[in-house]
Amino acid sequence: MKALIFFYFRLMTTRFLILLSLLIIVSNSHAQNKWSTSIDFGASIPIGKFKNQSTEHFTGQMPNNELGFQGFLKKDNGFAKTGFAGKIAITRSLSELFEVGILFSYSKHEVNTEKMNSIWQDEFDQSLITVNHDPYETVSAIPLAAFSLFQSQSLNVKATVGYGASNLNFPYWFYVVPPVDPDRPVISENRSEKDNIWAGMLLGGLSASINLTHQLALGISGNYSSANFQFKEQNRSTNVFDIDYWEDEVNYRTFSASVLITYTW
Repeated sequence: MKALIFFYFRLMTTRFLILLSLLIIVSNSHAQNKWSTSIDFGASIPIGKFKNQSTEHFTGQMPNNELGFQGFLKKDNGFAKTGFAGKIAITRSLSELFEVGILFSYSKHEVNTEKMNSIWQDEFDQSLITVNHDPYETVSAIPLAAFSLFQSQSLNVKATVGYGASNLNFPYWFYVVPPVDPDRPVISENRSEKDNIWAGMLLGGLSASINLTHQLALGISGNYSSANFQFKEQNRSTNVFDIDYWEDEVNYRTFSASVLITYTW
């Protein structure tokens, strides 16, 4: 399965780079040789299963036979809160309407542990169980292409599309069960076999900028990001010697609304 995912990622990346190369060749005769650096930062809003906090999936049993634990699978419920996203892009204009470049991004989403705790309490009558969870953090490098949709002396509207590599720092999390012996609390730890998980990330967005000077522009941007981080999760409790494993994935889907600053030289 991992070999298939890696092959698909390489195939998609190769196709994207070939397309960019063809566009560069076609546009080369009209090249303006202008470079730009863009910085944008703002709110990152989780979408779909990445945000989901529904009790719909809290039925059945996990491989370790813990009733209700299935609902905490990342593929069903990400419990992600609105977070932060920042991006830096370096692009080169190949014509008046077309640019290519690379984008580096970082995002961070805290996890709604309050909701996770309330589910333990309301659904399973476990009022003393406490959940702790690290945030989701991603770092990405994405080749991109930008197309001008409208251009004037004062306003520039662009569409951007890209596909590249993204790394998820797996959010270690655990929950503490009230102990029978006060001096020996039971801690159930959950982590990936690997701390860092790689996946292909698709990025698409729109931006509108007002030219403040010949080189400096200020605007806003909206971007959609999508990636599926697949991993094998392991669970270990301090009162049990065996380690349980199961397949899971983070269905990373976000929309970011950002302030955009662009400098051209």
